[in-house]
Amino acid sequence: MENSLSFGFKKLYAILILIMGLVLWQETQAKPLLEMAKHEKVIIEADSIMIDREAEMLTALGNVSIAQGTQFVQADRIDYHKKIGEVVATGNVYMLDTNGHTLKGEKVVLKSELKEGFIHKVGLLMSDNSRLIAEDGERLPFENTQLTNVSYTPCNICRKNPTKPPLWSVSAKRVTQNGAKQYITYKHAVLKFRNLPILYTPFLRHPDPSIKRQSGFLTPATSLSKNFGFYLSTPYFWNLGPSHDMTLTPHIMTCYGPILGVEYRRHFGNGDMILNNSIGNVKRATDPQASPQPKDRILRWHIDGKARFDATQHWRWGVDIQRASDSTYLKNFRFFKLENKNSLNSKLFAESFHSRNYSNISTSWFQGLSDQYQKDYIPLALPEIDLNLMGDPKALLNGHWFWDTNSLALHRRAGTQTQRLISRLGWQQQNISPLGDVYTLTLAMRSDLYHIRKFNPNDPTYIPSSGPSQNQSSPELPSIVNNTFVGRALPQAAIDWRYPWYQMFQKSNTITLQPILGFVAAPLIRSKPQIPNEDSRLFDLDDSNLYSQNRFAGYDLLDSGSRFNYGGEAAWQNLKGGNGQIFLGQSYTLKPQAFLPDHTGLKQNHSDYVGRVYLNPTPILDLKYKFRANKETLRLMRSDMGASVGPEMIKLRADYFYFVKNIGTGDLNDREQIRLEIAARPFEQWSFKVHTARDLTGNGKSLEHAAHIEYKNECITISSGIYSSFYYDQEVKADKGIIFRIALKNLGV
Repeated sequence: MENSLSFGFKKLYAILILIMGLVLWQETQAKPLLEMAKHEKVIIEADSIMIDREAEMLTALGNVSIAQGTQFVQADRIDYHKKIGEVVATGNVYMLDTNGHTLKGEKVVLKSELKEGFIHKVGLLMSDNSRLIAEDGERLPFENTQLTNVSYTPCNICRKNPTKPPLWSVSAKRVTQNGAKQYITYKHAVLKFRNLPILYTPFLRHPDPSIKRQSGFLTPATSLSKNFGFYLSTPYFWNLGPSHDMTLTPHIMTCYGPILGVEYRRHFGNGDMILNNSIGNVKRATDPQASPQPKDRILRWHIDGKARFDATQHWRWGVDIQRASDSTYLKNFRFFKLENKNSLNSKLFAESFHSRNYSNISTSWFQGLSDQYQKDYIPLALPEIDLNLMGDPKALLNGHWFWDTNSLALHRRAGTQTQRLISRLGWQQQNISPLGDVYTLTLAMRSDLYHIRKFNPNDPTYIPSSGPSQNQSSPELPSIVNNTFVGRALPQAAIDWRYPWYQMFQKSNTITLQPILGFVAAPLIRSKPQIPNEDSRLFDLDDSNLYSQNRFAGYDLLDSGSRFNYGGEAAWQNLKGGNGQIFLGQSYTLKPQAFLPDHTGLKQNHSDYVGRVYLNPTPILDLKYKFRANKETLRLMRSDMGASVGPEMIKLRADYFYFVKNIGTGDLNDREQIRLEIAARPFEQWSFKVHTARDLTGNGKSLEHAAHIEYKNECITISSGIYSSFYYDQEVKADKGIIFRIALKNLGV
């Protein structure tokens, strides 16, 4: 609104003088005025133009329109009095500025070289469709504009009944626009809903609606819950400059105390930085069954920062910092969107992208957020180096060479110390035969060198990186592996083959059938239980890694031995919309690796079956399903399903997952959960959402219930919700509450 008013009394009226000056210059050589407008062509139209040279006055009558660039003025009559320096536009005055704002008035008077002016019966339509009307407007010195008897609203006017009052508006006896500071101040303002006064304030200030960045308060949020009591946040946005800003958010809770959240953002030209921090002297409950006590008030905080900078054309560096005062702070106070993390990960890195090559060097450190982490045993990477090089396609024997290297130095205050160097050098070729089948041939040699200190092979938290085959016996090991070098090597030859068959039917449908075969030839490597498993502790066989040459995450588990991979894929697509896909596969290992625990799906010669199903026949049905089934009993070892049914008016979504205990090489327990959600939008401005989550293992229990309703149109957003959560984790405990939020357009930054 401020820019619009400024334009109305500054830019647009300046055009009037420039245009009048141009016409007058043609008759009286008013050169200084021409100098101001000569950079753009001016077009003036009127039924008649009269010039009085003696009185130095110009008058344009009847449908007067003046255009210069994207600026436009229209009036019934325009008079320019050169002697007194006054421009008067009367009768249906319309002005359009470069920002798309339209100003309407019955009479406009400007004088004193645009420093002062007057407009009667002001009407302003802004580019965001906001409206302002006033009885009178006066342009004052120092870029100030003052309006009397003002009414402002960003709400649309009812087309069927234009006299119907808007949904909400602000009325004031006097409004002052500060052009320099770009804000609008109301004196004796009244907030009205449907013309019904509901709130009075002697003073109200907000930024100009056309301003993109301006300091001020954002929309507050409030809630009431069993654990936190009454909660209120009132964010304040602080515009520090064109390239940086800060948002200060006090989180006030009657049961815990206040927490101050600070978000700082800055762009440096060659990079940017975002810092999210919080601090508060708040209470802490050590028992989820107990309430926080005043005497338990301690200083608690967190930091979550991220920065990225371009060093050269091919190099960039960055830093991620995540730390918290204690393990339950972020889980209990969910304002900072980090409550689902089990650890806070920080790193400093530099990386390079050049042609087909990539390199990275980083230092990482961690903070555990659960009871299973012991501070002295949390690892620190000092540093980790990755180098991935690739040759030109078809440059070497109709293929390309590659070299992947990883180096890691892992340090702990207590416990295992590991340094390793991993190198994988190979060659790959992909071809399409005249029959249309596709095959990929890969030859590779992997070489590993480890230096191990203070490692206990009998530590149950470690799983040996490679164990003996069925016919091998485990070597004798000392209780502690200390200052030991261990090496291993794995040559591999792999070929993947697929043969897609394509068929169209019923003119608009296509189906593609594709058998997929693979063979990996490699020796079964003798066990190296001296090597600790640091980065391959979780594993799950699925469709994404069935055909991989190394099916394990990380480097410490070595996927040796020879195996066949076989499966097939069927895909359907409708040219008018709709598609689906089914995949089913399995592998056969000649000599399984004995170190793998049960339930990994690879313990026997034949692996478990893995598959996926995706179906989207119409816009109202979307089904995704991934599974792993026992090869003998077909018992599902892992299920991950997501289904969405219905149009946007009302949609049902279900998410379900299940996996058995120790599905991978970790120590997870059985998990089975389901989440149901109903989302409805019966009308354009109304939306509803209800969801529930439940644990299905054992006796089963609810995890959370929530319902949310929102009304949103062009000028107001009102939302409310209720929730019940049943989580327990140290300080975190079950809770229930209600949330409410109302946002009036343009009355927050």
